[in-house]
Amino acid sequence: MSEPVKFRIPNARQSQPYSGAIAPAPGEPPVILLDVVPAPDLALTCELATGQLSGTPQAHGDFSISVHYRLLGEGADTRHQATATMYVNPDPRQLWRDIPSDRDAPHWKPDQAVQMLAGGERRIIAARTRGRSHAHVGSCCDDDFFVHADPSDAWYIAIVADGAGSAALSRLGSQLSVQAAGNHLRQLLGGAEGRQVLAAVAALQADESTRSRQMLHEALVATVGAAARQAMQALSDAARDAPGGIQSVRDLATTLLIGVARKCGEAWLCAAYWVGDGVVGVYREGFAPVLLGDVDGGEYAGQTRFLDPSEVSHEALEKRIRHVLCDDFTAFMLMTDGVSDPRFETVAQLSLAEPWRALWNEIGQAVRPFDADAQAGQRLLEWLGFWSQGNHDDRTIAMIC
Repeated sequence: MSEPVKFRIPNARQSQPYSGAIAPAPGEPPVILLDVVPAPDLALTCELATGQLSGTPQAHGDFSISVHYRLLGEGADTRHQATATMYVNPDPRQLWRDIPSDRDAPHWKPDQAVQMLAGGERRIIAARTRGRSHAHVGSCCDDDFFVHADPSDAWYIAIVADGAGSAALSRLGSQLSVQAAGNHLRQLLGGAEGRQVLAAVAALQADESTRSRQMLHEALVATVGAAARQAMQALSDAARDAPGGIQSVRDLATTLLIGVARKCGEAWLCAAYWVGDGVVGVYREGFAPVLLGDVDGGEYAGQTRFLDPSEVSHEALEKRIRHVLCDDFTAFMLMTDGVSDPRFETVAQLSLAEPWRALWNEIGQAVRPFDADAQAGQRLLEWLGFWSQGNHDDRTIAMIC
């Protein structure tokens, strides 16, 4: 009896629709397939006339497939059997583990958080989720956020921060910075400093002179800039008091992105302070996006800047605080690089309307952020779990919309 015919089958990928033909290997004689029996885990069926296998494999690894056939030209009662091997590549999404973080770890925080607030004109919806790289080893989320919306003063505040992965307690640094900046800014905007901002906006709307623009910028430095300084002070105080084994302020290294918005007459004021990676932008459907800062890159991929005393000097605040007055906007968005990197593959894309439109449409369909029901927050958390090859960092987004 001759050796069984050798067959070849193209590789498949776990959890992905598959279509591939089983056929004799090169140099083997032509055959007529009589029956093909895949392993049950393959979840495949075979069209015998063409040898086409189709289905969606649910497991990965090497699998044996029993092949019954006869050689071309042999009698109808002839039947041979061979075993073919099919390899299914693993679905990388299923290789990641999700180990809860240790609640006894110093300065532990929940792996996920979400918050929704309604103001008089807009809503704020924000969420953060631990990245797969942290979940795989059971470490804590390094991101954090702060949001505020009060119909009584009409100000909206959204702040996000991304603790440095190389810093021992960056999860505490991001938390301290957003809380200190947010609470300080809320007080300032509700008081005399906030009224000075509004007066400067009114002056600019009446007279678009260089002096009026400078007055508004100075008023924002005195409020948004003061909040950034307060965040830096909170990190310095924590390092000085050294709770929980903090060796220096570098152990608390974090980015900081502060956004404020308010309707002023018929226009909207959107202003920001931005240090580090991530994105702060005003998206207006049908218009080019307005970036309220620059991405702080470095000499190599993934390098960025973090909040430090030099970034809250008066000179730095003059440079980093930016604003825009616009008739309306679709969404004022702040996001850490866990969100921005997968959605804006290059810095140049940040200035293009299409990536912003695609992002907002995706959020609109998956999250429906305008819906008042409590499930919008949960939908945002679920959306933050989107798959992007090579992008597994913590993800945080805050939207005034």
